[in-house]
Amino acid sequence: LSIQKKTDLFCEGMANSGVMQVILIYLMASGFQGAAATMGGKESVVNLALTYIPVQFLTPGIFLVCCLISTAIGTSMGTIAAMGPVALSVAQGADLNTAIVAAAVIGGSYFGDKMSPLSDTTVLASSVSGTPIFKHIRYMMYTTVPSITISLLIYLVLGIWYDGEA
Repeated sequence: LSIQKKTDLFCEGMANSGVMQVILIYLMASGFQGAAATMGGKESVVNLALTYIPVQFLTPGIFLVCCLISTAIGTSMGTIAAMGPVALSVAQGADLNTAIVAAAVIGGSYFGDKMSPLSDTTVLASSVSGTPIFKHIRYMMYTTVPSITISLLIYLVLGIWYDGEA
């Protein structure tokens, strides 16, 4: 049997197939996120990126790093948990506006959660609608790419013009 058929049979045997598939998606996504955290993958990417980003590009850099991490691990909450404390500490040390940096962390994290094939919400949305996951992601790009471009430009302008005063 195919993996899809085996999963369907497994979920039907547990009760409501649709609900059980949602639960399995959340369990698998959480397991992957836990494995990535245990290996130190998130911290390594965070430290590497923050080490080489100049101060005036720190906010857009944090935004891009959050986009990368959340796309790679498929969870916005995991990215916020990993990047939030580090990014806010760096923002305070660099005398940046912490609200803008927090917005960059959250916005970048939501991007990856929306666009990652590992994201539980992306997998759930494509399976409920009956759309193949990569087709769903391709359609989501029509709204997400303009949003990320505009956000990145705003963070870039704010990062260059910001002089350290709140």
